[in-house]
Amino acid sequence: MMVVAVEHGTGLILGQTQVPNKTNEIPAVRELSRELDLAGRVVTLDAMHVQQETARSLLEDGAADYVTSSVKNNQPTIYEDLEAIDWSTAACFDQPAEKGHGRIENRRCLVLDISSPDWNNYCRLYGCQQAIRIERERYVLKTGKTSH
Repeated sequence: MMVVAVEHGTGLILGQTQVPNKTNEIPAVRELSRELDLAGRVVTLDAMHVQQETARSLLEDGAADYVTSSVKNNQPTIYEDLEAIDWSTAACFDQPAEKGHGRIENRRCLVLDISSPDWNNYCRLYGCQQAIRIERERYVLKTGKTSH
């Protein structure tokens, strides 16, 4: 198995490393990030990489910022903290409805700044500055069913 760093806009492969036997992607991502010039860049990661040491490595060793695409139950405390947020004061961005693949989707993005001392001991992922929530409503044209 390989871990590959890809530039979002172009698909250009920036680097890759093999995942050693008897381990997983987590240490391989850290190793790869140390080999790349990430200063001033934003690194996106999936839920597996919501790890304190990965966040620290990206911020301190790589001088990069990071966005995790989701937080799941692999980090139960962080997940529960995010679930408990009152999103009523969040900045809100609505995306125009999209129609395709037999469905209509509406999306809303909510963003909270959680960098102030008021949020200390909350959502304790190293260097965490913002919480982002994506809400999606999907209407399936064929069945008439809606999901959220």
